[in-house]
Amino acid sequence: MFWASMLPSRQRLGRRTMVPLRMLLSNPSSHHPPSIMHVPRMAYSILGILLASGLRLWGQQAELIKEFDKDGDGKLSTEERVSMIQAVSERSGAKERSENREEAPPTLAPGLGGPNGFGPGGISPALPEEPGSLTRQFDLDGDGKLDKDERTAARQELRANPRPVRGPRRRTHGTEPPPQAGMQILPEKVEHHGDMSLYDNSVLKTLFLEFDSDDWEAELSAFYRTDVEIPARLQLDEWTIPEVGVRYRGNTSTSMVAPGRKKSLNISINYSDSKQTLQGYKTLNLLNAHTDPTVMREILFSHVSKDYQPTLKAHHVRVVINGELWGIYVNSQQFDTLFLKEAFDTSKGTRWKKPADPKAGNGMAYLGDRPTDYSGFYELKTDLEDPLPAWNHYIRFAKALAEAPIETLDKTLESFLNVDGALWFLALENVLIDADGYWVRASDFNFYQDPRGRFHMIAHDNNETFRLPGGPGFRGNVRGVELDPLFGVEDSNKPLLRLLKNPNLRMRYLAHVRTITQEWLTWSKFEPLVEQYRKLIDQDIQRETRQPGGETFEQFLQGLTQSVRGEGPGGGAPGLKEFIEERGAYLRNHPETNLPTPEFETVQIAPVTVQPNPLGRLLLRTKLTATLTSSDDHLDQLVLYTKNEPLEPFKDQPMQSIGQGRFEAQLENLNPGQSVYYYLEARGKPNQSGSMFFPQTASFQPLSMTALPPSKPRGRGLSITRLMAINRTFKADPQGDYDDWIECANLGSTTVDLSNIFLSDDGQRPLKWAFPAGKTLAPGEKLMIWADEDGKAPSGLHANFKLSSRGESLFLSQRENGQIILMDHLEYKDAKPDQVIEPSTP
Repeated sequence: MFWASMLPSRQRLGRRTMVPLRMLLSNPSSHHPPSIMHVPRMAYSILGILLASGLRLWGQQAELIKEFDKDGDGKLSTEERVSMIQAVSERSGAKERSENREEAPPTLAPGLGGPNGFGPGGISPALPEEPGSLTRQFDLDGDGKLDKDERTAARQELRANPRPVRGPRRRTHGTEPPPQAGMQILPEKVEHHGDMSLYDNSVLKTLFLEFDSDDWEAELSAFYRTDVEIPARLQLDEWTIPEVGVRYRGNTSTSMVAPGRKKSLNISINYSDSKQTLQGYKTLNLLNAHTDPTVMREILFSHVSKDYQPTLKAHHVRVVINGELWGIYVNSQQFDTLFLKEAFDTSKGTRWKKPADPKAGNGMAYLGDRPTDYSGFYELKTDLEDPLPAWNHYIRFAKALAEAPIETLDKTLESFLNVDGALWFLALENVLIDADGYWVRASDFNFYQDPRGRFHMIAHDNNETFRLPGGPGFRGNVRGVELDPLFGVEDSNKPLLRLLKNPNLRMRYLAHVRTITQEWLTWSKFEPLVEQYRKLIDQDIQRETRQPGGETFEQFLQGLTQSVRGEGPGGGAPGLKEFIEERGAYLRNHPETNLPTPEFETVQIAPVTVQPNPLGRLLLRTKLTATLTSSDDHLDQLVLYTKNEPLEPFKDQPMQSIGQGRFEAQLENLNPGQSVYYYLEARGKPNQSGSMFFPQTASFQPLSMTALPPSKPRGRGLSITRLMAINRTFKADPQGDYDDWIECANLGSTTVDLSNIFLSDDGQRPLKWAFPAGKTLAPGEKLMIWADEDGKAPSGLHANFKLSSRGESLFLSQRENGQIILMDHLEYKDAKPDQVIEPSTP
């Protein structure tokens, strides 16, 4: 029997099955299988290499060792092993390419990746297609990563066959000083903040990376823009991860930075263990703040943006590599399922990215009805088994955005797009002038398709905010910070700006511009935030030696208030104070944002009442009243927006005037326990006045209420008095089972007839379980109802529902003359074992 076939399989990669690596023939000339106990460690991977490459083991292993054992000592040195890896990889690759040519499907346009031309991947149309996977080519032991010898072989391949260089290439500035080594820092010498969340902006955490080799920077550079990660040990506070994967990331933040200087890093926390996290996070994006002398812009944008739209978190972190301080980085949150869970309370849905394109590449454009028409323009970040439905849904959205009539654009798109969220996205990029934003290049952003199919815009790469307009893709003539809030509306290369042609959406967008300007663009509001970050990082900035563009500490301080002059990295950036004051003054005096607006005085919601209903359902209703401070001179219409689920679109209804600046709207057909999210728009008159929202965050942070039935005062009539949702040992039912239970009692002074009285855990089905007809309950008497769905039990009262340990509402109702009358209800939250839950007493 072929002895290797008895070895356990390690993992499968493509068509290659790998085996454990702790095996090598100790005696190549032997005709018998070697003892595993005598395996030399030098060449553990030979068996895996032979099997992975499709070569027969017996009869050829000796030939391979003989072929590459140049010094004739009967074993392979590191150099000899690298040569063997390269040769076996080339032979296996040639075989696989031949097989692929035989099996290749019809060619599709590049960029969609994955089966049949779809799936994760895709690159900017302005950039060449990425070559194939180096990891797959050289990972001959099949562990999904490259060890030192495999990386050495891969680097030799790259030197022999260089890959195309995409994107901008580094320019050398004569004034840039050569980098100097940073100070040495030990883990035990820094303050730990393990009790703080990873993205806490009030503290400066220190991240230690330890590479096995001093050659780590050359390795990272060699594998830049490939799929190869370099292993390192990571330590942060009390957490130590033995092996993470590190690579250079970004475009200009790496390609335009000289060797020996701080470049942006991507760290895969789950590099060796797919379940490994750091405080729940699997990826760190360490940004070098290239061209930002303040090292704050990304974080400042995130701080402002989070008030108005789902925003990736960002904070400062001190980075030490192999014991040497490399400086202050910005750790920006990964756009992954954890972000979705935090921002949308679900990890489901599809994540997309529009890569950076300096040629202003038609983000959200309709290019045709076939997915292949979009080849290379987007990256589908979610690994879908069948991505075709996601592509088709995007195409329907893009077509609607391009072709829907302007006057109905707001209604047409609401089922496809979180329209208000898109307006906040556009407003923030314009107000804070993101020189790499959608209004400039229509690229370099994320978007998310939620489980309902609606798209949400997610800002990305915001280190070029608080800038002057300009850069690749910019078409226009703007003086200083005087970027018009409606700049680019007529640009067909930026289809999302078509939203602003719709009169209602235009007023809504301008209201958002006004809100951001009023709330943030004053130095008195902004200065404390800037000062907080200055105090946090200025000592580290002062001792940095590896700034990406050779920026000085003096430029860091100057950039907080004044423009940093010059043509090198960071040159030309306006001071933060200058920007805030000048941009704020411009927008406050702009004719489109300086229109008079209606103003809210009060918004009140009335107590919930039971709505008469002959259909046997318990329905609730309430009334919302709004009062404006001024006359109706500036008001065209007052609109109420409501929804019941977080991800569903808002529905609008006009509010009715009841005189003296007061308006009201009815909210009806509410189910008990149902949530209602709502906000109001005092819509201005077109070309005469602006709109105002209450709250001003509109759909992003609406008001909310829970529709709960009115409760009668405790101590009157039949009531729900106690319950237990997790009965472990408290009390058994007559059958000896420890089931959930509900206690009802007559707290009144007269006997209650239980005929036509019902108990339910579902407000839409209040008649779910009926008390026995004819049974009565005397004053002070109690009844135990077992919530166990055991209606056939011979004794005791057993309801046809169970209680949820996570909490729910119970309803006690009476049917009288065809109407449902609520007698009592009790709502509870998470229950604990054997916990007796009682209603609170007002």
